[in-house]
Amino acid sequence: MQGSLERSGRDAGSSSLQQASDALPTYYDQLVDIMKAHGCWKVDGGKGSHEKWCSPINDRTVTVPRSKSRHTANEILKQLGIGKKF
Repeated sequence: MQGSLERSGRDAGSSSLQQASDALPTYYDQLVDIMKAHGCWKVDGGKGSHEKWCSPINDRTVTVPRSKSRHTANEILKQLGIGKKF
């Protein structure tokens, strides 16, 4: 009995940890919307959770991770010649 209580206590803790990490804001969807609105397009390439996007503003190709960081999102926009939005 005691072993099952410990196990259920650990599972409950890990599920609340998972919910907390899911609650963190992600800027990827908003970043894609902004890039598309400025005429950027996705190009072939990228590995894992990274994609490559090209900007018509400065004709640069930038690697875009699925990041939860506001700073990373702003840096990507800066590299594409769009400027900070977050």
